[in-house]
Parts: sequence; C-alpha cells; structure tokens
Amino acid sequence: VRLLSRMLPERSQCLICGIAAKRVLARRGFGSELSFGVNPSSTPMVAHAWLIAGSVIVTGRDESRNFEEIVRL
Repeated sequence: VRLLSRMLPERSQCLICGIAAKRVLARRGFGSELSFGVNPSSTPMVAHAWLIAGSVIVTGRDESRNFEEIVRL
C-alpha cells in the first residue's frame, strides 16, 4: 500500500491508502473501519482519513492526531 501511494497526488494519499488497506485486511478476514476527520483550526478546511483495525490505527496514524473524527465507517 505504501509503495503504491507514492505514485499518487499527496492530497489523496490518506483516503486511497485507507481504502486499499481495508481491502487487503478484508481479504485476510480482518475487520476494519475507515475514519474521516477535519482539522478544526485549519482555514480552509483540511480533511484526513485513517484506517482502524481493532484498537490499532493501520494507516494515517501520525497525521490523525491533528484531526477531529467526524465519522467512522
């Protein structure tokens, strides 16, 4: 997932990585949830996506600290 994400525009990496990792985990029988958040102190609004499996943040962990979760799917 990380290798392929290097070929994508930076603005879409978090969402694409999250979706790809979710599919990889699902194929191996693991459940996960894709979280979406916004940075409330950023103008214009900045969004981020990260993947959670159980209590582990699989993708987007470092950046997720700066974002307030608005939905988890």
